[in-house]
Amino acid sequence: NVEALRVLPDPVAYLAGNGPAIQRQRTLLRDVVGLDRKAVRTQPYWAEGKTGL
Repeated sequence: NVEALRVLPDPVAYLAGNGPAIQRQRTLLRDVVGLDRKAVRTQPYWAEGKTGL
């Protein structure tokens, strides 16, 4: 629930998964929820047609 992140004193989000999906979720957390960019940690571990992530 992204609304729960708004009430936490210092929220941090960890995202892992498909590269493009992670990008969309990161944008949502930063632009809609208002998390600082340093509070959103990402680790894409696959993307269609890419190797070596």
